[in-house]
Amino acid sequence: MNADWIITVFVIIDTLMERLGHHSDVRANVPDAEILTIAVVAAKYFLNHHVSVGVVVPVQFGPGVSTTVQNPGQKPVDGHLNGTTVGGMFRLSVYAP
Repeated sequence: MNADWIITVFVIIDTLMERLGHHSDVRANVPDAEILTIAVVAAKYFLNHHVSVGVVVPVQFGPGVSTTVQNPGQKPVDGHLNGTTVGGMFRLSVYAP
């Protein structure tokens, strides 16, 4: 990665933000395109030189279902199924140059 690559990324991001009509906050001392450029450069550098560790917590929303089952000559049994779940996953990725 060199200065030409970084400048090219900045120009592309700045041009896109301009064409999308983005305006930086008047209190900002640094343009938003520069902040995004730093993020892109950091992602390119660090993802090629370090280990990435992440925890993912997927949440699935589903409807609740209530049922009643009654066998002949027996008392009815009620049941409820909640379709919403939360689960955790751990992910370890190693990026080798």
